[in-house]
Amino acid sequence: MIVAILVLILFAILFPGFLRGVFVVLALIVLFAVGSTHHAAASELPIVDVDRACSWRFDDNRYAYNRCISIEQATYNMLVGLWPNLSGEIRAQASGMIGRLMDEHNPYVYQNTYDLVLMLIDQQAIKDQLTAPKRQFQP
Repeated sequence: MIVAILVLILFAILFPGFLRGVFVVLALIVLFAVGSTHHAAASELPIVDVDRACSWRFDDNRYAYNRCISIEQATYNMLVGLWPNLSGEIRAQASGMIGRLMDEHNPYVYQNTYDLVLMLIDQQAIKDQLTAPKRQFQP
């Protein structure tokens, strides 16, 4: 993509008049498209093949498999609501955990990730309290 932007800028320099404007506009469109795609990818909750993950352990037990799907759906829905409000650091740690859990064939990927996110939020709150200024009682 960088090469495409550089080529468009080069054409904008080489061509006069109307074509220069066209190449500048195209370069800006490509630049904004790349920036927004990168931002959206970094801020979205990673998608997991939950059907496959639940099948790893519960394929022969329909009750357990359906329970796994229900638990994963509920925690996925909660994570989707939390995800945009999490810090980049917490999102990165949670995304890393999702990858590790998939590598380990763990059926409860979103449930374990949700537990991690709650723990990291609690740790951040404790850290904030420990570094906050000392409060004074006001009678």
